Amino acid sequence: MILGKRGQAYWITINRPEKRNALNGDVIAGIARGYREAHDDRDVRVIVLTGAGDKAFCAGADLVNSGAAFSFDFSRPMSTMPTCSGSRRTRPSPAIARVGGVCMAGGMGLLCMTDWRSRPITCLRLPEVKVGVFPMQVLSLLQAIAPPRLINEMGADRRAL
Repeated sequence: MILGKRGQAYWITINRPEKRNALNGDVIAGIARGYREAHDDRDVRVIVLTGAGDKAFCAGADLVNSGAAFSFDFSRPMSTMPTCSGSRRTRPSPAIARVGGVCMAGGMGLLCMTDWRSRPITCLRLPEVKVGVFPMQVLSLLQAIAPPRLINEMGADRRAL
């Protein structure tokens, strides 16, 4: 992760271009830390969330490392990602997704946590549905910002997901 201010903008950069900026425990913790630091700094006027390199904004979960990175402690009801998403919705600073390249699965969840995007997306997909996994976390965020008809059409057209 690369975190830091540039003028009145706070930049959160996922720095794993060799893994297409895939999410793991450290990345999620870094994003949460970046949002906290940005919200605590009264000089910050905008948050920019981006991925390093030009191939991917975020390709979703790092499936090679998913066992350790996404193990859940069921005695603790909140994990870092939902806490980060909730924090994003309750704070005043607008967030921009500087998306370049692929945005898939959990990357779409990150995109949903922002107010705008600043670059064209070359690939926007929920690939988990092709193997029979319902994208519950991403769709819970997507439903809050997309019209219901669009969500239904995406579900009917497997190529869109």
